[in-house]
Amino acid sequence: MRNQIKLGLALFTIGASATMAWVVQPYLTEPITVSSAHLAKPVESALDPTGVLVSHDVNGKKEPICEVFWARMVPEVPIPEHPPTTNGYARVRQGALVGVIHLLPEAIEDYFEDFENQELKPGYYTMRYAVRQAGIGEHGPRLGDFVILSPIALDASPTRLLTIDEMVRLGMAASRGEQPARIQLVKVDDLGSSLPEVVTDQDGGGTLHFELKLARSKAEPGENFKMALLVVRPKPDLGGS
Repeated sequence: MRNQIKLGLALFTIGASATMAWVVQPYLTEPITVSSAHLAKPVESALDPTGVLVSHDVNGKKEPICEVFWARMVPEVPIPEHPPTTNGYARVRQGALVGVIHLLPEAIEDYFEDFENQELKPGYYTMRYAVRQAGIGEHGPRLGDFVILSPIALDASPTRLLTIDEMVRLGMAASRGEQPARIQLVKVDDLGSSLPEVVTDQDGGGTLHFELKLARSKAEPGENFKMALLVVRPKPDLGGS
């Protein structure tokens, strides 16, 4: 059996003659501690010391996928009269550090891909919030909420807000492709349970729900703010026979 993992599932197929069936297994999370050996001190200090390991349950065997650490606090802006999207992230300041994702080399048998289907190398990436085009709708381009990925070595000033141009440049360094590397943020589900948690959908996607602090200044204690990051999404070409 050959796993194909796509960033932001592993979808497993079981063959019986020429018939292929989709088997969706749940995603799991477990708490982990941020590793100072791989992060610059300013970045480490900006993160909540406890993050999560996202893994996949495959016939009772746990297969790790990625590690995610979120920021201790994210700067807030007043909600605009006409927010660009309806996913609930209009209060997050663009260019702000949301967290760090570690794409685990042991999780990859084939490749990791981002929202743009660009292959990403394993390693640590900062995640900064940005509103970008998510597709084409009935009335033209449709905007969406994303985190743009930057190689950790190129983004060592976590408290500084980056411009869109800076995020695009660093995202291109992460993707080594035609578009900046990015993962989609989606609307938060009312899970009725403690966070963090990964929700596994019927198509095999995995959305990590987590909570961080949102504040207008460092002097404020901040309020709890929920986010939902599509850490794993289905690979669309796995449905054939």
